[in-house]
Amino acid sequence: MASEPIKVAIIGGGCSGMATAFDLTRPELEGRYQVTVYQQGFRLGGKGASGRGPGDRIEEHGLHIFMGFYENAFRLIRECYRELGRPPGSRFADWDDVFKPDRLTGVKDDHQDGTPSHWLTWVPPGAGTPGDPEAPPRLFSVNEYVVRALQLLEATMISARRDEILDAMEEPSQTRNPNVALMERVSRILRLGQLGSIAIAVEAVHAARLIVESPTLVPLHFLSRLVDMLSEFVTRQVHALVSRDTEMKRLFELIDLTLTTIRGALQEGLISHPDGFDAISDLDYRDWLRKHGATEMATNSSFLDTLYNIAFSYDDGDMNRPNAGAGEALRCAVRAFLTYRGSFFYKMQTGMGDAVFAPFYEVLRGRGVRFEFFHRLRNIQLTPEGAADKPYIEEMHFDVQAKFRDGDEYQPFIYVDGVPCWPSEPLWDQLVGGKNRKKEGVDYESFWDDTCVRKLKLNVGDDFDAVVLAVGLGEVPYVASEVLERFPHWQLMTQKVKTVATKALQIWVSEDIASLGWRDESVNLTGIPGPYETWADMSHLISHESFQQEPKSLAYFCSSLETPPGLPEPDDLEYKIPFEEAIVVDSRRYLDENIKTIWPNAVDSEGFRWDLLIDPDDGEHDSVESVLKSQYMRVNLNPTDRYVLFTAGSSKYRISPLDYDVANMTVAGDWTNCGLNVGCVESAIISGRVAAHAISAYPALEDIPGFDHP
Repeated sequence: MASEPIKVAIIGGGCSGMATAFDLTRPELEGRYQVTVYQQGFRLGGKGASGRGPGDRIEEHGLHIFMGFYENAFRLIRECYRELGRPPGSRFADWDDVFKPDRLTGVKDDHQDGTPSHWLTWVPPGAGTPGDPEAPPRLFSVNEYVVRALQLLEATMISARRDEILDAMEEPSQTRNPNVALMERVSRILRLGQLGSIAIAVEAVHAARLIVESPTLVPLHFLSRLVDMLSEFVTRQVHALVSRDTEMKRLFELIDLTLTTIRGALQEGLISHPDGFDAISDLDYRDWLRKHGATEMATNSSFLDTLYNIAFSYDDGDMNRPNAGAGEALRCAVRAFLTYRGSFFYKMQTGMGDAVFAPFYEVLRGRGVRFEFFHRLRNIQLTPEGAADKPYIEEMHFDVQAKFRDGDEYQPFIYVDGVPCWPSEPLWDQLVGGKNRKKEGVDYESFWDDTCVRKLKLNVGDDFDAVVLAVGLGEVPYVASEVLERFPHWQLMTQKVKTVATKALQIWVSEDIASLGWRDESVNLTGIPGPYETWADMSHLISHESFQQEPKSLAYFCSSLETPPGLPEPDDLEYKIPFEEAIVVDSRRYLDENIKTIWPNAVDSEGFRWDLLIDPDDGEHDSVESVLKSQYMRVNLNPTDRYVLFTAGSSKYRISPLDYDVANMTVAGDWTNCGLNVGCVESAIISGRVAAHAISAYPALEDIPGFDHP
C-alpha cells in the first residue's frame, strides 16, 4: 500500500521557491511530495517578477541579465522548457530562443585628461553552454580557481605586448625530466632579480601555473617569490602608463587586480584553508586588495567600481559607503570570469516573468503543484517551548487578499502573440469586487496594503507536513517573529545581513541609439554619473510589445536607492511617498544632465529632447512631468523586494537550508548560506535546490554545481 505523500508548503514564488518545487516534484521521486506554493498577490517572480503594461510593454523590477556561470539556473530552465514541450518553431519554443548571448559589456571610464570615454569589452565565448545536462557537475576549489586565474593572467599579458613575445613559452623537451626542466626554468627566472620585459613576465606566469597544477614538482615557496616579482613588474608598468596610454592602463589594472588576488590567496593560505574564500569574508574587497599590495589605481579603477555597482554594494544605498565582503566578491568574480560557458552574459528576449516564471508555472501545474495566489503570510506559529524535543511549526496564519468569481482558482495569464505572460495588474474581472478594488487603488503586492477578505489558518498534519520559507529576507522579521524570538542567531542574521532598496527607469524612444549618438553596438554599461549608474540597451524587446507608434530604441536604467537605515514599519503608510516623488525628479534630472554621456544627440541647449519619448497609449501631454510619467519608473521599497547585500563580515550570520532549527522547516533564497552568498539568480536557485535536498535528500549535494559550502 502506497504511503500518503508528504505535504510541502512553499511560501514565496521567486527563483528559490520555484527551484525547490521543481526538484521536489521530479518524476524520479514518484509523487512522494505534494507541493503547494503560497504567493502574495497575483504573480510569481519575487525580485524577478515582470508584467505587461500599456501597449503590452514589459515592465520589470529592474535590469535582469543572466550570466554564463549560472549552471543551476540554466540547467533547471533547460529542463523546464524541454518538459514544457512548446511546438518547434513557435515563439520561445526552447530555452535558446529566449536566452541569447550578449558579449559586449562596458564601463564609463574617462581618459586621464578628463576626455569622456567608455571601456567596452567583447568577452570571448566559453566552451559549451551553461546548464548543459550532459556535462558533469562543476565543483571548484580555490586551487583550481588560482590555476584558471593564472591562465587568464598569462593570456592577458600576452595580448598586452604580443609583438614582444617570441620564444618565451618554450616548453621542456619530451626527453627531459619535467621536474628538472621546470626547476631549471623557475631558477633561471628567480636569478634575474627583477623582470625586465613582458616576455620574461609571461614566462614567470606560465611557470607559476605549472607549480600550482603540480605542486610536488617545485617547492611551493618558489611560487610566492615568482608572484612577488610579477607584482613589482606590474606596478612599474602601471605607473609608466598612467598618462600616455589609456587602453594599456586599463589592461594593466586588470592584470594588477588578478595578480593581487593570486598573491592574496597565497599569503592567506586559501589554497589549503578548510573555509576557502570564506576565510577572508570579514574584510571589504577593496581593503583586502590593498592589504595585499594592489595599486591605488587598480583599487579605484572603473572596473572595480563595476563589481560594486552591479551588486548594489552600498550600505543603505549610499554611494559613498561601498561595502562588499572579500570572500563573496572573490568567489563570485572568479566564477563569473573563469567558469562561464557560452557567453559571459545572456539577455532574455522577453520579460523575466514570461521567460522564466510562466514556464515554471505551467510545468509545475502539470506535475500537480497547487498555486494559491493572493495569500499573504502573517505569522508562523511554533510549538510552545518544551512541548517537543525540537520546535516545529504547528500553525501558519494567512490573510487571503481576494475572492474569485468563478471557482477557487485564479487564472493568472494574458497572452501576447500566443505566449503566456503575467500582467502588471491583477486580472480584476476574476476578482469579486475587482472593479471597485481597482478604483480604490488596492495594491496586493504592497507591504503597506492590508486588504483581506478572510483569515486562513493552516495546521500541521492536516494542511502541511513541511514548510519552505522562501520569502525575501526583508520579510522574515515580519512573518517569522516567533522564530527570531526563539533563536537569537536568527535575530542576529536579520540584523547583520543587510538589504538595499533599488530604483529602475525604462524609456521608449523614437530614435535608434546610433541617431542618439551612441557609436558602438548594443551594450550594457555601468559607471554612468548621476541618479542611475547602469544602462542596458534593450531595444531587442520592442518587437515583442504592441505600441501604436513603434519605438526605435528601449533603454533600461537602474541603481541602488538611498534610504534611512533599517526596514520600514507596517503602519508607516507615508513611507514610500517621498521616494515615489523623488524618482520622477531624479529621472528628469538624469535625462536632462547625464544622458548626454551616452546619447549626446538626445539633448539640446535646453536639456533632454522630451519629444523623443513615446507614450504606449499615444496620449497628449502638456508637461515634461506628464510625458515622463508615461514611461515606467519604480522604487523597490517593499521589504521582500529589497536586494540582499554581502557586506564584509555578514556571511557567517546567514542561515543555511541545512540548518534544522525548526524541525519541519527549511529556508530558501539568495539571503541564505548556500555556498554562493551574493544577490543573484544563481544563488537563489542553488539555495532552492539545497532546500529540496533538506526535505527529500534529493538532489545530492554533489550534484548541485557550485555548492561548495563546507
